Amino acid sequence: MPPRERDQIPAQLGRYQIVSRIGKGGMAHVYHARLQSLGGFERDVAVKVLLPELSAEPDFVDMLLDEARLAGAICHPCVVQVLDVGREGEDELFYIVMEYIDGPDLRSRLREVVDHRLPPAAALYVIGELLRGLGAVHSAVGVDGKPQNIIHRDVSPANVLIDKQGQVRIGDFGIAHASVRLTRTRNGAIKGKLRYMAPEQTSQKPVDHRADLYAAGVVLCELLLGPAECEPRRDSELGRTFSWPRVKLRRPDLMPRDVSAILDKALTESSADRYLDAAAFRRDVVSALHRLHPGFGPEELVQTFAVLDKARVVAAAGGSDGPTDPHHTEKHPLVTPPNGLPVVVPPSLGGEDEANTLTYARPPGRESEAALTVRRAKLRPVPSTKAIVAAVAVTVALALLIPWVVWLITRKPVVVPTPQIAPPVAQTPVAPPEPAPVVPAERPKPVASPTRSGAQRHKVSSSHSSAGAKGR
Repeated sequence: MPPRERDQIPAQLGRYQIVSRIGKGGMAHVYHARLQSLGGFERDVAVKVLLPELSAEPDFVDMLLDEARLAGAICHPCVVQVLDVGREGEDELFYIVMEYIDGPDLRSRLREVVDHRLPPAAALYVIGELLRGLGAVHSAVGVDGKPQNIIHRDVSPANVLIDKQGQVRIGDFGIAHASVRLTRTRNGAIKGKLRYMAPEQTSQKPVDHRADLYAAGVVLCELLLGPAECEPRRDSELGRTFSWPRVKLRRPDLMPRDVSAILDKALTESSADRYLDAAAFRRDVVSALHRLHPGFGPEELVQTFAVLDKARVVAAAGGSDGPTDPHHTEKHPLVTPPNGLPVVVPPSLGGEDEANTLTYARPPGRESEAALTVRRAKLRPVPSTKAIVAAVAVTVALALLIPWVVWLITRKPVVVPTPQIAPPVAQTPVAPPEPAPVVPAERPKPVASPTRSGAQRHKVSSSHSSAGAKGR
């Protein structure tokens, strides 16, 4: 690497071999370096080196060490990790070693996009991951278990990094405020970018973690509308700052309604009316993302950036007559129109030589002589596993449902015979039987007693006579 690219930094800092410079600032430069060790072990790292002319200033040295200490206490996938800190050479070059993120920062991404804004689903996903990182920053504790009370104070697209796998991280704790810092901000000094400062920061009032949430809301607004639509227009003691009420009225067509409600809460003037913490802010963002594009994740973010990069290349190749708004396309399943409703289009089933057509909106106020339809060959994204599973499930469901529907439509109606009921038969009244004549019963005839003898008759009469004499 030529010396001018290293800015007189030695080719070796401790165990780290400098490869190239990847960033510079007023206090330090950042380099891509490589750690080499036994057995052919290698690892790419990022090394932040304090400028040689500032190494003799204790305040700047302490600021670098503060950054290493604060970031080193946070272990989270959405926060850039600090791995080491050191000092090298007679000039005492102080440096900190961080994990290397193979990808640009969010500010560079926006600059590369044709219209400098992201589709709503991609913007919501990035902010959701940013809020995950901020939640870890705000809740960090030291080795003694005490809260660190860290406030980043520099949440902006330049400090949000996205690698090639779609992982989002927040970094650069150079001006972060914490209860364990070696340095203190001088009275009257303001740290941070004015564009993303909360109203309490610009008025030099005490701030807390909700100032970071305000800055995250400004970043979300820029991702959806573009930095040009979010230019500071509110006068403050330090200059012009961001004003959400004015921005909200400029492009309501680009802002989904539920996202606008989220920003109403995140960008209020009073910190007491904002979200209580990053977790509450993220819950609303994730809910809006799920309604807009369920299942959006790192893979979909990578594919979205691939589409936007191809649109930029096509626009550059077409000159002034090229495409200006890849968000209006309806030929890619990951590009979302401004109305917030995702357009899902299945990939073409044609051959590899078949070209896909992308139709773009005509630039406002500009006459175009060329056709606004761009032929792009081999722009066929590979469907994700989730999409394949969903397509198979839909196919199976249709295969089971269609025969049943066809049977319902084509089947012959079953005729059920109506039972024949015989009419009632009129019954002839039957006369009651005549009573039988009563025949009087015959009286029994007296039976003649047998003839008695004379002696018996005399004896009977004598007994009667004696009975009558006794009665008298």
